[in-house]
Amino acid sequence: MSTANIDMNYGGVAALSSKVSGIAEDLGRTASEAAKTSVSSQGFATTAACNEFSATLARQIRQVATCVDQTGEKLAETAQSLAQMEADAQGAVNRYFGGETRALVE
Repeated sequence: MSTANIDMNYGGVAALSSKVSGIAEDLGRTASEAAKTSVSSQGFATTAACNEFSATLARQIRQVATCVDQTGEKLAETAQSLAQMEADAQGAVNRYFGGETRALVE
């Protein structure tokens, strides 16, 4: 082989090597972008999970608030019932002792 052929072949190999390096760099950038996209997708999945958790938590807070309201209503009803029972008992005592007192006085 002549030196001209060797130089030309070496030049061709060098050019091909440069192209392969460029392709490898492009593939590296593409892989890096794909990794970023994958992380971004994981971020979206995490965001969706956080949104779902937040919605569940908000729903549970509303349920607790409803239970607290219902408990307040039940306590108010109980207080009214107790007041009515107290009034009924007081009326019965007054009738009993009032009637007995009148009977003793008469």
